[in-house]
Amino acid sequence: MIDIEYQSDAFRKECENKAKMLKKRGEKRAKLIQQRLSELRAANCLEDIRHLPGPRLHQHTRKHGQKKAIFSVDLDHPYRLFFTASADPEPSLPGGGVDWKLVTAVLIIGIEDPHGN
Repeated sequence: MIDIEYQSDAFRKECENKAKMLKKRGEKRAKLIQQRLSELRAANCLEDIRHLPGPRLHQHTRKHGQKKAIFSVDLDHPYRLFFTASADPEPSLPGGGVDWKLVTAVLIIGIEDPHGN
Protein backbone atom coordinates (compact mmCIF):
# COMPACT_ATOMS: atom_id res chain seq x y z
CA MET A 1 0.00 0.00 0.00
CA ILE A 2 1.48 3.35 -1.05
CA ASP A 3 1.34 5.98 1.68
CA ILE A 4 0.03 9.35 0.52
CA GLU A 5 1.13 12.68 1.96
CA TYR A 6 0.12 16.14 0.77
CA GLN A 7 2.32 19.16 0.18
CA SER A 8 -0.68 21.41 0.83
CA ASP A 9 -2.85 21.01 3.90
CA ALA A 10 -5.68 22.72 1.99
CA PHE A 11 -5.55 20.12 -0.80
CA ARG A 12 -5.44 17.29 1.76
CA LYS A 13 -8.58 18.66 3.40
CA GLU A 14 -10.24 18.98 0.00
CA CYS A 15 -9.44 15.34 -0.81
CA GLU A 16 -10.90 14.26 2.53
CA ASN A 17 -14.15 16.18 1.96
CA LYS A 18 -16.09 14.89 -1.05
CA ALA A 19 -18.58 17.79 -1.06
CA LYS A 20 -15.77 20.35 -1.03
CA MET A 21 -13.97 18.56 -3.85
CA LEU A 22 -17.14 18.31 -5.95
CA LYS A 23 -17.80 22.02 -5.53
CA LYS A 24 -14.24 23.07 -6.38
CA ARG A 25 -13.29 20.52 -9.07
CA GLY A 26 -16.60 19.42 -10.61
CA GLU A 27 -18.02 15.91 -10.67
CA LYS A 28 -15.82 14.40 -13.39
CA ARG A 29 -12.47 15.65 -12.05
CA ALA A 30 -13.39 14.98 -8.41
CA LYS A 31 -14.27 11.39 -9.28
CA LEU A 32 -10.99 10.92 -11.16
CA ILE A 33 -8.94 12.44 -8.32
CA GLN A 34 -10.52 10.01 -5.86
CA GLN A 35 -9.97 7.11 -8.27
CA ARG A 36 -6.28 7.96 -8.75
CA LEU A 37 -5.73 8.30 -5.00
CA SER A 38 -7.44 4.92 -4.50
CA GLU A 39 -5.24 3.35 -7.18
CA LEU A 40 -2.14 4.69 -5.46
CA ARG A 41 -3.29 3.45 -2.05
CA ALA A 42 -4.05 -0.02 -3.48
CA ALA A 43 -0.60 -0.39 -5.07
CA ASN A 44 2.36 -1.86 -3.23
CA CYS A 45 4.76 0.44 -5.09
CA LEU A 46 4.79 2.92 -7.96
CA GLU A 47 5.77 0.16 -10.39
CA ASP A 48 2.30 -1.38 -9.85
CA ILE A 49 0.69 1.77 -11.31
CA ARG A 50 3.05 1.97 -14.26
CA HIS A 51 1.18 -0.39 -16.59
CA LEU A 52 -2.41 0.48 -15.70
CA PRO A 53 -4.02 2.10 -18.76
CA GLY A 54 -6.22 4.63 -16.94
CA PRO A 55 -3.67 6.55 -14.86
CA ARG A 56 -1.02 6.72 -17.60
CA LEU A 57 1.78 7.30 -15.10
CA HIS A 58 4.43 9.72 -16.38
CA GLN A 59 7.84 10.61 -15.01
CA HIS A 60 8.65 14.15 -16.08
CA THR A 61 12.07 15.33 -17.20
CA ARG A 62 13.99 16.96 -14.37
CA LYS A 63 14.64 20.64 -14.70
CA HIS A 64 18.03 22.11 -13.82
CA GLY A 65 18.52 22.01 -10.05
CA GLN A 66 15.43 19.86 -9.40
CA LYS A 67 16.27 17.35 -6.65
CA LYS A 68 13.41 14.90 -7.05
CA ALA A 69 11.65 13.40 -10.02
CA ILE A 70 8.09 14.56 -10.58
CA PHE A 71 5.42 12.08 -11.59
CA SER A 72 1.86 12.56 -12.75
CA VAL A 73 -1.26 10.56 -13.52
CA ASP A 74 -4.02 11.60 -15.88
CA LEU A 75 -7.25 13.18 -14.75
CA ASP A 76 -9.61 14.81 -17.27
CA HIS A 77 -7.62 16.18 -20.20
CA PRO A 78 -5.46 18.22 -19.92
CA TYR A 79 -5.24 18.02 -16.11
CA ARG A 80 -2.93 15.73 -14.17
CA LEU A 81 -2.29 14.90 -10.52
CA PHE A 82 1.39 15.61 -9.72
CA PHE A 83 3.52 14.00 -7.01
CA THR A 84 7.05 13.04 -5.97
CA ALA A 85 8.48 10.14 -4.00
CA SER A 86 8.27 11.00 -0.29
CA ALA A 87 11.58 9.34 0.60
CA ASP A 88 14.56 11.65 0.83
CA PRO A 89 16.65 10.76 -1.00
CA GLU A 90 14.30 9.10 -3.46
CA PRO A 91 15.00 5.42 -4.21
CA SER A 92 17.37 5.20 -7.16
CA LEU A 93 18.63 2.59 -9.58
CA PRO A 94 22.37 1.75 -9.66
CA GLY A 95 22.76 3.43 -13.06
CA GLY A 96 20.65 6.44 -12.10
CA GLY A 97 16.95 7.20 -12.29
CA VAL A 98 14.17 6.40 -9.86
CA ASP A 99 13.61 2.79 -8.75
CA TRP A 100 9.82 2.67 -9.09
CA LYS A 101 9.71 -0.67 -7.24
CA LEU A 102 10.98 1.05 -4.08
CA VAL A 103 8.64 4.05 -4.15
CA THR A 104 6.11 3.17 -1.45
CA ALA A 105 5.16 6.68 -0.34
CA VAL A 106 4.33 9.77 -2.38
CA LEU A 107 3.90 13.47 -1.73
CA ILE A 108 0.99 14.95 -3.69
CA ILE A 109 2.01 18.32 -5.12
CA GLY A 110 -1.28 19.27 -6.76
CA ILE A 111 -3.29 19.39 -9.96
CA GLU A 112 -2.40 21.34 -13.07
CA ASP A 113 -2.44 21.49 -16.83
CA PRO A 114 1.19 20.69 -17.71
CA HIS A 115 0.80 22.43 -21.07
CA GLY A 116 -0.70 25.63 -19.63
CA ASN A 117 1.21 28.82 -19.11
